[in-house]
Amino acid sequence: WANSGELMVAAPIDDEHLVEEIRQFAARYGVGVTTFGLEADVIDDLPEPAAIANLIPREFEAIQSLFRLRRISSSRTVDRFDWQHVVDQRNEHPDFAMLSDWLTRCLLDERAISLEEYLELFARESEAEEMAGEQVA
Repeated sequence: WANSGELMVAAPIDDEHLVEEIRQFAARYGVGVTTFGLEADVIDDLPEPAAIANLIPREFEAIQSLFRLRRISSSRTVDRFDWQHVVDQRNEHPDFAMLSDWLTRCLLDERAISLEEYLELFARESEAEEMAGEQVA
C-alpha cells in the first residue's frame, strides 16, 4: 500500500461542489489531485502516449500550452490506512466493495495481486459458484 499518492486528471473539474468533495477525500487519504483542464475534444486530438514520449521539445511545449493546470489538493504521507472507512462504504459503493475484496484477497494469499489478476480470479470464482448453484437446483 502506498503511503502517499498523486491523481492526475486530464479533464477539467469545474464543479466547485465536486472540487470540495475531492479535497475532503484527498485530505483523508493524503492524495494529491491535479487537473490538466483538457476538454474532451482536445484529449481526443492528442497523440498516443508512445508518440508523446518521442516528441521534440517544441512539439511537447505546444501540447503543454494546452494545459490549464489546477492543483486541487497536495499529497501528504500517511502512516496508516483507514480500513474501517472502506468497510463502511462497501454497501453503498461497489468500487469500495471491490477494493475491500481485492485487498482481502491479497492479505489471504499473502502476496500482492494485480487488479487484472484479481478480476480474472473473481470472474472464475463467480462462474464456478454459478455452475455449482445450477447443479444444486
